[in-house]
Amino acid sequence: MNLKSEILKSLEACRGEYVSGEKLSQSAGVTRQAVWKTVKKLNEDGYVIHSVTNRGYMLDGKCDLLSSSVISERTGVKVYYYDTVSSTNTVAKSKFYADGACMVVADCQTAGRTKDGSLFVSPERKGIYMSLALPLKRSLSSAENLRRECAETVALCIERACGIKPEIKNTDELYTDGKKICGILIEADVNLATQETRSAVIGIGIYTADAQDTPGYVASSEPRNMLICDIYKSLTKSL
Repeated sequence: MNLKSEILKSLEACRGEYVSGEKLSQSAGVTRQAVWKTVKKLNEDGYVIHSVTNRGYMLDGKCDLLSSSVISERTGVKVYYYDTVSSTNTVAKSKFYADGACMVVADCQTAGRTKDGSLFVSPERKGIYMSLALPLKRSLSSAENLRRECAETVALCIERACGIKPEIKNTDELYTDGKKICGILIEADVNLATQETRSAVIGIGIYTADAQDTPGYVASSEPRNMLICDIYKSLTKSL
């Protein structure tokens, strides 16, 4: 883990509270000057980190930039983050065949798609665009229920984070107030000889903010990183 990721991890763990420069330097094994320079770089990257003399540094409670290191630290899975990607499902497939189980998250997709192949609009920093690629051995009859299971799990995670209870429609789409807020696309590798799945890529797109919200700020009580972690843990526990 590089120094920026190490400092960010420590600040994320105490989000909304000040952490002294001395404590950060000790945990990272660097000088306080190195900590100051690293925090400056993080601010330049877009992280909102407050600095107060004799109190230290604090990651703003509303700062909502995605972080692969924070997500990986909390889930234990290998995470790939992209500012912009064609489709998280497409990238997750290639990463899985090369490296095994992983998660791909992005702030924007240019070619995200729905289950019928149409475009899934993925505006920059207005949602969660994530794909889980993992080995999954299931009979085809059992795999048919996977879409509904994933929808139910994601709905519960959204309810915990946002205080709203989405309605499930069309098996794997979530709605609130008549508006679609989430779509799920599952692509499985099937062994036709055994009639079992060998792996699956679970793509999840959630709209977390509308055009009136501040770009990059999630419309819930938790940052997107935390909602992503909850979804990953809940899904892998139930599969």
